This record gives sequence, structure tokens and C-alpha cells, in this order.
Amino acid sequence: ENYDGLERHAVLGEPFVLVLPGDWGGPVDNLRWLARQLDFVRYTPQSLIGQTVERHLRLNRLELPARLHLDNTFALLRLVSAGVGWTITTPLCLYQAGFAGLGVRVVRLPTEPLRRELTLVSRRDELGGLPGQLASDSRRLLERHFRADIERELPWLVPELRLGSGRRDGLSS
Repeated sequence: ENYDGLERHAVLGEPFVLVLPGDWGGPVDNLRWLARQLDFVRYTPQSLIGQTVERHLRLNRLELPARLHLDNTFALLRLVSAGVGWTITTPLCLYQAGFAGLGVRVVRLPTEPLRRELTLVSRRDELGGLPGQLASDSRRLLERHFRADIERELPWLVPELRLGSGRRDGLSS
């Protein structure tokens, strides 16, 4: 973030969500209790998304048993769908895994909110307008396909999605 000479193009801001088996009828407001009922299906600690989730859990003083670690969102969500456990992921990960056919229940995290920002980063002026065009095309595709599916399947999430716009140079956050 603090490296001069880069340009940044915001693409997507999204919240992390709690994902449960589709037939889960129990409470969803206490992750410690939930972890005693079902396994927490984690991303591997080597993945950026796994590190982000683990950091968030630590900050919320949640030490959950570590039984299942997967590096593939599709496999992780299939385990949740099969009733093995629950997970924390993002709407874009759900979308990429074809969440409409998974039969899972998606709710807000019962902790402090957790978000991620996806940004295209390139060396300033090295590729001309290509980075800006790629980011713009990505936002357009996300708007057309991703947001439309979220509106249909999880309309309560739409206000929490932010499709970035414009170019941010240098040290901006």
C-alpha cells in the first residue's frame, strides 16, 4: 500500500458472510456455540482469504477447533452443503462456486463486520490505459452478472457490495 509508483484501481468491496447448511435451523448469532454443533470448515492458512478469516476470529477472541482445512472454495462449500459444517467466505466466492445450486444458508456474520477490497494494482504509466480498462471491464462484468445473481439470491447483501470506480495513484488508501 505504501509503495510509490503504483496505480490502484478499485474493483469490488464486499463483506464476509456466514454460510451454513441449507437445512440449518439453529441459532446463528454465536460462533462458539455453532462450532460445538458443527465443524468450522476453514480455508487453508496459506491462502490470503484463510489468513484474513483467522485474523478476524483472533481479533474477536474466537478460538475454534481446527479440524477441516481446504484450499478450494467449491470443495469447502460442498462440505457445508452436505451438512458437515459451516464456514466464513465472501459473496464473490459463493458466486464463483455456483451458490444458487448449493443449497446453503447465507447470513451476516454475528461478529464485527469483516470486509475485503479487491483492487487491480499496476506500475504507474507502464501499461498505458490497459490497467484502467481491465478494472473497468471487471466492474462492468461484476455489475452485469455477479450483482444480478446476488440481487436474485441474496438481496439483503446488495447494499453492502461496492463496485469501485476510478483510478487511485500513489499512496492513497
